[in-house]
Amino acid sequence: MALDSHTGKLIWDTAVADYRQGYTFTAGPLAAKGKVIAGISGCTNPDTISGCFIVALDAKTGLEVWRTQTIAQPGSPGDDSWHGLPADKRNGGSVWSSGSYDAAFNLVYWGTGGPIPHSEIVRGTGDGAVLYTDSTLALDPDNGKIVWYHHLPRDNWNLDHVFEQVLADIEVDGRPRQTLLTIGKPGVIWALDRRTGEFLWARETTHQTIYQRIDAETGQVALNESLIPRKLDESKFVCPSFYGGKLWMATAYNPASKTLFVPLNNLCMDYTTVEQQPLPGEDYGRGRMVFRHVPGNNRNIGRVDAVNLVDKQTLWSEQRRPYWSSSLLATAGGVVFGGDTNRRIVAFEGTSGKILWQLPLNSQPGGFPMTYMAGGKQYVAIPTGPSLIGNRVVRQLTPEIPVPSRGSALLVFTLPDADSQ
Repeated sequence: MALDSHTGKLIWDTAVADYRQGYTFTAGPLAAKGKVIAGISGCTNPDTISGCFIVALDAKTGLEVWRTQTIAQPGSPGDDSWHGLPADKRNGGSVWSSGSYDAAFNLVYWGTGGPIPHSEIVRGTGDGAVLYTDSTLALDPDNGKIVWYHHLPRDNWNLDHVFEQVLADIEVDGRPRQTLLTIGKPGVIWALDRRTGEFLWARETTHQTIYQRIDAETGQVALNESLIPRKLDESKFVCPSFYGGKLWMATAYNPASKTLFVPLNNLCMDYTTVEQQPLPGEDYGRGRMVFRHVPGNNRNIGRVDAVNLVDKQTLWSEQRRPYWSSSLLATAGGVVFGGDTNRRIVAFEGTSGKILWQLPLNSQPGGFPMTYMAGGKQYVAIPTGPSLIGNRVVRQLTPEIPVPSRGSALLVFTLPDADSQ
């Protein structure tokens, strides 16, 4: 729906899908070229059109302008990647995070989730690449056409690549490049040319075992075939876990220092493939999961990495036992904020990683910290509240950390003046 920002009056309200079929909007829309563009999640009702989609509405009227499927349809490019599976059996490609827009190239960028069911032996796709799941899509906002895509094929573990798309101008091999940076659940940083989609480089962060190799020239991945389930009720030890080395918690980018700050978690899982009946709106294709610690990591889970995007070196890495539960915020003053499931908000010095201060809060920091100016002072606001995902991990792997059952709040901190530091 669209509301008048001055009066709150409803301007238009458009339904692009029937919620009873399981479709949901799960992330904020993007405004571009007079349109409101958003992605759809859910999309698992076998009686509806297959897969999820990205939709553009006219910003003034709410009328639908275009709709782009995130699952390749029969007779369209990418159809053969589903190995002949009927359209009503092709599911997944959820779009449950927000996109980015580059006005210079007139492109919007969006990530997509994995195929459903997760395991290829259950979904019936064999060794098909299953486009356009686990992809970064570059779309023309005028018509929704896919201009280019970057795809991670044959996901068997729900390791989505649906998260934020960071637009950064950096040097690559001594040349200035206009790049797009994205990180999926496997925790690999992918650097792509945001005009053409050309692969520039890839950089691993957390421990992962699903890719045996990433070709340094082409970016093509070689999957660890031994981890792909071959029969039901077969258990595999897989890293990262279903919740990823990187999840929805957003990265922060400092363009002055060309540093990307990445919220991560060190997690693996015992993954057992099972078959389930599809239910509208349900992620019915998942296996049974038991969380495990990353081998040899001293049972630390939460992690924040600072990566220089020019030389791709890690400037510093903070590892701690609690699950890292919030997005990161980087300020122009060189401070990075975020928090963990032990109720701590942490302020890092961005260059060294030194902890400037940390405080226990009423509940777990989560969501997206933000900063703003008012009355000549700078403030940082951070939401808190119980974390469903974090608490599942906490109960299994860090039972000594108390799990708050309530405490949703918005806490605001005043930053000291520069001349008083």
